[in-house]
Amino acid sequence: MDEEQRKQLKQQAQSAAAKEAEAMAQREAERDEAQWKIILDHLENANAEQRHVYVAYSNYDDNERGIRFLADRPDLSTGTAVMMFWFLGADYLARVKPEELRSYQQDKWQLLQLIEQRVVSGFYKGDTIHFDPADSIVRPGEYESMGPLVQPIAPQMYAVARGTDYVDLDEAAEEYDDGLPMAVSSAVWALWDD
Repeated sequence: MDEEQRKQLKQQAQSAAAKEAEAMAQREAERDEAQWKIILDHLENANAEQRHVYVAYSNYDDNERGIRFLADRPDLSTGTAVMMFWFLGADYLARVKPEELRSYQQDKWQLLQLIEQRVVSGFYKGDTIHFDPADSIVRPGEYESMGPLVQPIAPQMYAVARGTDYVDLDEAAEEYDDGLPMAVSSAVWALWDD
């Protein structure tokens, strides 16, 4: 085999590898979209308790679409919106100077400010879920050792949401996976089994 043939074979192999990588990326993007369709359809039709559990047990590293979807819904329970605020890291981020926030933290801080503004303005009309920020897994003051708040938090974010339904998150944990009912979670995982 001469040098020219080796060069052609190498180019063909590189081209085939690039096409395979592109096809794999396309399949992954399609599965990701299918996954989010399942999750967002669930959240669209979920009751207040299911949404509350999603916010409580969701994986905050890779669920921005689900959290933002709920944050934009006026029918979200105020108690769930307040819990979302604290679970997104409000206590920590409010203790960091704005110029010291990393880019991903800036995005999260903007979302926190939006949720806070919506709670204060009464945007969230759902009032069924009871939630006490001081009696939560993630609570105000958790990062006091970092120093005082450098960005203020509205008093409404510390107030108890006096909904009529109390969600026992410990009990709910057994029936959910990453904040999703087992049937929904199974449908999502099935997309990635191949």
